[in-house]
Amino acid sequence: MAPFSPGAGWLNIMKRLWFAMVLAAVAPSWAMGCGASGGAPAATSGDAATAGEVASTADAKTETAAGTDATSATTDADADAAKADATAAKAPCKPWDLPADWGCPKDTHCGYDDNDAIACVANGTHGVAEDCSDGAGCKVGLCVTAQNGSQACSPFCTVDAQCDSKSCNQITGKKYKVCDVAKYQTCKPIGGNCPKGQACYQQGVQGFVCLAAGSAAKGEACKTNSDCAPGYTCTGNAGTASSTGLCRKVCSKSGSSGCDDPTTPCSDLGGGYGYCEE
Repeated sequence: MAPFSPGAGWLNIMKRLWFAMVLAAVAPSWAMGCGASGGAPAATSGDAATAGEVASTADAKTETAAGTDATSATTDADADAAKADATAAKAPCKPWDLPADWGCPKDTHCGYDDNDAIACVANGTHGVAEDCSDGAGCKVGLCVTAQNGSQACSPFCTVDAQCDSKSCNQITGKKYKVCDVAKYQTCKPIGGNCPKGQACYQQGVQGFVCLAAGSAAKGEACKTNSDCAPGYTCTGNAGTASSTGLCRKVCSKSGSSGCDDPTTPCSDLGGGYGYCEE
């Protein structure tokens, strides 16, 4: 018998069968690597991490935006409060004006605060010219101790014409002035009738009134009449802040002058009295 010798066709058939067997063995692992059931691709760990980072970033941006809005709202509120404080701190009045022009809140009046700054301050109990020695304060101006020792509520002023008494006086140690509203006892400068500790002096439009007695003797420097000892008055540059006068003896314009030297002229002060030119 002749030996078996496969032809070209047979070899081709065997090659095809071998390729099919290899393909069948590889197919399951290929299917497992490409996707899950249903054909939808499975998410990898890298995909999950990326998604988480995106969500976290979005949350952070939202929180930052919310924080910015809150900070902005706080800043605006602070700015409004600062403006309100500045408006309240601004002097709303002039204490020497009429009360109708002050613009102060209820139960306050225009005056000076503890720092000597113009402001609307709380009302006290007493009105203009009323006794305020009880410490209950004033509704207008401030409580002032007059030269006669009395205490009364005195309105603020800048010039004499603003006062009924025509006397606007500087408060010692302060930058402001008040009207003289004290109720004075009239008197005679020679042989006066004033209470103990007081003497008779000329006081502006009030004429001769009882004031706390001074002590400066004849020829000594003075700024006000009541700086001088009883029976004397301040002449020359009296009443000015920059210069001083001199204490001179009060004399009578009628009859005997009362001067130490009877020949000394008696210069007129008004009201029938003068001062000795000596």
